[in-house]
Amino acid sequence: MNPISAEQLLLVWEQVHSYSLLQKTLLLLEMVTPESEPADVALLSIGQRDTRLLKLRNSLFGSSLHNTIECPDCNSKMEWDMNLQDLIILAADNPEISAEHVLKVIDLQVRFRLPNSRDISMILSENGKELKSYSLLEKCIMDIKQVKREKKIKSIPENVIDALGDKIPELDPAAEIRMNITCPSCGYKWEAIFDIMSYLWSEIDNWAQKTLQEVYILASAFGWSEKDILNMDAGRRQVYIEMIG
Repeated sequence: MNPISAEQLLLVWEQVHSYSLLQKTLLLLEMVTPESEPADVALLSIGQRDTRLLKLRNSLFGSSLHNTIECPDCNSKMEWDMNLQDLIILAADNPEISAEHVLKVIDLQVRFRLPNSRDISMILSENGKELKSYSLLEKCIMDIKQVKREKKIKSIPENVIDALGDKIPELDPAAEIRMNITCPSCGYKWEAIFDIMSYLWSEIDNWAQKTLQEVYILASAFGWSEKDILNMDAGRRQVYIEMIG
């Protein structure tokens, strides 16, 4: 994964205002993995994609993650920090991960692959931006056949979908990062999903707004170009701003 400069990140941020969250995420990954074809990024499993996003976030903003959430029972606001490294499953980004898997369900042999971003994009387009888990699993099935008769079947039994729903998280554990949370105010316990796509783009939005303000202040005070200011270390920019203020 190639490093990305402040100037490059700002350029991407400017380009993707009208893009969906998934579209701008894939564009960002294409930029930091230029050795891959754009289509290859969309074909990464969800766990591979999100693992790369976690690594990118670490290179951009460090390993400390600040979380906020509202308790669904008493509405208390909770805040806590955690280490991003604790979320990275190294095996999830293994380029040698099998593109094809086989699962036996009673007398059926199911050949399938892991869900990817292209699948999600197609389903959102087909279903009016609603992601249905059944549709996602259905797209991952390559073929089904009866083991004894060696006969392919076209209809997908419900028990096959249920079996895939249990098996895929085992094969791609980084695809859905879950956190067990206990509210300190009322003691309510629940499970929340950590969405690195939303988290990272929220940070990028905040970073871009702050960086543009710094560029404006320093350019007004010293007449420096935007490029020169962006090429400065963030800490150095802050020192100059404090000198002005």
